[in-house]
Amino acid sequence: MNLALKVLVLTIFVALMEVNVGGVRWYQPLGELQGTPQALGGKLFSTYLLQLELVGVVLLAAMVGAIFLARREKA
Repeated sequence: MNLALKVLVLTIFVALMEVNVGGVRWYQPLGELQGTPQALGGKLFSTYLLQLELVGVVLLAAMVGAIFLARREKA
């Protein structure tokens, strides 16, 4: 690709990202601290159960991969 086409693609990408995430509030104002460990656990194991399971599988795969890479070869 030539430089002009690369710049055009990058410009379109940045414009689309601005349109898609431009109005998102990335923070919540700090007010009273709400929630308890019970509320957090309730959310994790009801609303976000699939995401929690997926993170667990990814972490397990990372652990198995790290153990496999750390094994010493027999001489």
